[in-house]
Amino acid sequence: MKLKERYTILAVSHSIRQVKRIADRAVILSAGQIIKTLERGQLETPGLLEGLVDEIF
Repeated sequence: MKLKERYTILAVSHSIRQVKRIADRAVILSAGQIIKTLERGQLETPGLLEGLVDEIF
C-alpha cells in the first residue's frame, strides 16, 4: 500500500513547479482565505496556476 493511500500530507509551497510535481490537489490561499481548489488534472492546464498567482498578487 502506498503512503498516499494511507496518509494525508500537507505541504506549503510558493513554487508552482513543485506543486505540479508533488500534489494530487492544490488549494490556493490569499490572506488566509481559500481562493481556488484544483485537482491533479487541472494542475497541468497551461498557465492556470501562473494566472491565478498573477491575479491574486
